[in-house]
Amino acid sequence: MRDDRSSTGTALMVLSAFIGGIGLGMLLAPRSGEEIRRTIGNEVRKQRELAARQARHLADETARKYVPLHDEDEAEWANIGKGLSKELSRL
Repeated sequence: MRDDRSSTGTALMVLSAFIGGIGLGMLLAPRSGEEIRRTIGNEVRKQRELAARQARHLADETARKYVPLHDEDEAEWANIGKGLSKELSRL
C-alpha cells in the first residue's frame, strides 16, 4: 500500500514540475512562436534575394571577362542572365 501512495506522489510531483517548467518557459520566452516564424521567413527571403543578386552579378562578370561578345551575343547572354535570375527567385 505504501508503495502505491509513494508512486502516486512521485508521479504528481513530476507532473507538477513539468507543468511548472512549461509555464515558466512561456513566461521567460524572449519571443512568441509567431514572431520567431516571421523572423525566420524574413531572413530566408533576404538570403534568397541576396543569392539572386550575387548570381546575376557573377553571370554578368563571367560574361564580360570570359566571353568575347558581339552585339547579337550580348542580347542572348542578357536573356540567359534573366532566366537564371527567374530560376533563383523561385527557390
